[in-house]
Amino acid sequence: VLPSTPLSTFTGRFKIESIGSVFFSINKKGFRISSATGINQVSVNSYEIKLFPNPFNNNVKININASNGLESENAVLNIYNILGEKIKSERIVITENFSKSFDLSELSSGTYFVEVNNGTQKSTTRLIKM
Repeated sequence: VLPSTPLSTFTGRFKIESIGSVFFSINKKGFRISSATGINQVSVNSYEIKLFPNPFNNNVKININASNGLESENAVLNIYNILGEKIKSERIVITENFSKSFDLSELSSGTYFVEVNNGTQKSTTRLIKM
């Protein structure tokens, strides 16, 4: 639960955990939250990436809308794991409505990030494997 106004004092429990390992914990102590952050889909003046199904099991279809003159013959599609490690990279030619299916059955369940980059524009979106 986050406070309703910024710079509020909140009394409660705050815990960051990753697969059973506690990294940081505050128990029943007041602390100040100045802003909340999160992971958002990033797309600033660049490609619109649509993934389906998302979440997926083995195969995912990636559609890229490259309207507004963002077509590229020298783009790279990268897939990163949650640790930021590149696990797949493929050169692609982006047309106005690029679409391709990928077999990602070798990936473990978890969260991944799909990035499309042509050297001047870049878009990233989240992908979840069940």
